[in-house]
This record gives sequence, structure tokens and C-alpha cells, in this order.
Amino acid sequence: MDYKSFIKVQLNIVGTNFTSLFAELQKQNVVFEAQKISDTELSLKTRANFLPIIFALLQKKCYTYTITRKSGVNSASLIGAVCAVLILFCVFVFLSNMCFGVQVIADKDLKQKVLNVLDENNLNQTLSWGSLDFSQIENLLLQNIPELSLVNVSQKGSFMLINTNEATLPNKIETSEKNMKGIFATQNGVVSRIFVASGTALVKVGDSVSFGQMLVAPFILNAESEQVEAEVIADVYLFLWDSVTIEFKENSYEYVRTGNFVEDQKLVFGNDILSNRETNCEYETFEAETFYTDVSNVLPVRLCTTRYYETTPVPVQKEFEAEKEALIYQAKQNLLNQVDETKILEEKYTISQVDEVYFVTYYTKREVKV
Repeated sequence: MDYKSFIKVQLNIVGTNFTSLFAELQKQNVVFEAQKISDTELSLKTRANFLPIIFALLQKKCYTYTITRKSGVNSASLIGAVCAVLILFCVFVFLSNMCFGVQVIADKDLKQKVLNVLDENNLNQTLSWGSLDFSQIENLLLQNIPELSLVNVSQKGSFMLINTNEATLPNKIETSEKNMKGIFATQNGVVSRIFVASGTALVKVGDSVSFGQMLVAPFILNAESEQVEAEVIADVYLFLWDSVTIEFKENSYEYVRTGNFVEDQKLVFGNDILSNRETNCEYETFEAETFYTDVSNVLPVRLCTTRYYETTPVPVQKEFEAEKEALIYQAKQNLLNQVDETKILEEKYTISQVDEVYFVTYYTKREVKV
């Protein structure tokens, strides 16, 4: 019997698209309870024996997460716990004093670098907790892995847990020359993520920024709190809301053709006009159509005809409630023609009315790198 099945673990997860995460967990037969704290934060409870599967999925989907609480035997496993208590008692002293492995929370490449350093120093094997100095291990990893700016080593059950967070994983800035001017907002938005390896951040996650605003300054503060010029090495991401608005009136006019029309005709040879017969269109409102007719099967001679159809306004009355869903769909489609649908994180719409005019606005949220 796996003793981990008696341990409940609570995780705090930060990210988006939790529906996809739930589907993957159920597909892996993971037993869990979830409570949504906000649009980007989730509390998930499960048993410890499912943690390797959950950690793998969270790392694959780039979620940020921390273990916030552990508890002992749950009521559903009480009978099994009683049966196993004698065995657990016999090995309790041994287990509580031994480290049986290492769990590294990081992306794939960084995780392998951490494991390589541990192997080189004979730390990735069964050792007693008394022989492990967590502070020394943290310094060892920081000295040997330049990508790490912050690392935390702790004991989790019978494993040594090496945890990293967003601040330790800034994206590598690929540039042919040093940035000594700073990073500026290229659009209006809200800061969603910020990673600074060099320079001084002037904003934080959640701040609203406007176009042209400096986000990371090209200096650092020395021991005397004086500004010292420094190269900017940083990544800043913004949440952006795009929108499209459609206007609707219940009482309006539509223009229909009366059946009357006049037309202009031009005979063209390639780009040259051979003859031109213009008509003076005196219609107050009209619709125009242009079409071409080939005159010769040998030479590029065509007859260009522009026809002006007279129109007249006709009053039309429509109920907004009957048209609402169609208007929302139209606004959505107009917006999707402007943004990449695969980058959308959230969608919503609003309806407002000013006098006799209804305004249907559709919004989409996405994240961009400055």
C-alpha cells in the first residue's frame, strides 16, 4: 500500500484555462477537489500519490504553483491506515531521518541542470536529513547555474524539494546590442508578467500602463542608493483588451432600389481609354456597380460599365431583443477577424443604450510581449 495515498495536499495554482487542466487530470484518473479563487487562481486538493502526475501537467502547461498545506490520513482511507499502522510504526524512525529522492520544480532544461549539479556532488541519492545542509545546497545551485536567481530547498515528506518560481525564470533576451535606453510600453494594457535580470522595474504585475510609458529603467541602485547606469535585460508582458462595437436602432431606414438607373461606359485597351461616355447622375441616393465585358477575343479591349441604381429610404422597425443574439455574434466575428483566436484568454460582451441607440460591444483578452 502506498503511504502517499493517506496524505492530502493542497496546491495554489496561478494561470488560465483551468477547464483544459481539469480535463487532463480526469484523463489521468487523478482524484481531486478544486475551488476557483479568481479568474487566474485556483485551489486544488488531492492525495500525495497523485503529485508526480499533477506536477508534470502543471509544468507542461506552464502554470505557477505552490504547496500550501498538507494533512494526514483522510477519512476515506482510515481503515487502510489502521491496517498499515504497525508497519508504518516500524519504519517511522528510519523514514523520518532519510531523504529518498529529489523533486525539482522547474522547466525541463533547468530541471536537468539542477539534477546534473546534484549528481556531480553526490546529493541525488538516499542520504540522511542530518547530512543535508539546505542553505549550502541553495548556494551550490546558484553558483553553478547562471539561469537561477532564486531557489528554495526544503523537505517535503521523504523527498528534498527544490522549488523555483517566476522570478527565477526570466526569458533570455536575444539581442545584437545592449539595451541602454530601457523598455517602454508599445500599447495600453495591464502588466501580466515581468522578469528583470538587469535594470530597475518601474511597474509591477497588475499595474495599468499606457503607450510610451517606461516599464524598466536602465539603472540599478548601489549600496548608497545611487543610480548606476546598467544594461536592461528583461521581459515584460501585458494583458490587452480588444473590442468591436455595433450600433443598432429599433426604428431606422433601409435603402432599396427603385428600379431606375443610369450608366457610364468606357472602352479601354489595356490601361488606355479609347472612348468615354459619361452620364450625369442626379440621384440623391444611389448604389454603384462596375463590371467589364470583353470586346475582342484577340486584343485586350474591354467595355467598362458603371451603373448607378437610384435608392429610396424605407422605414424599418425591429425589436432589439429579437436581434440581440445576432448582434452579439456579428460583433464577435468582426473582432475575430482582427485578432488571433488561438491567443484569446477571455471573452465577454456588454450592452448599453443611449437614447434610441443600442451599443453591443464584444471584448477579447490576450497577452503580448512588449
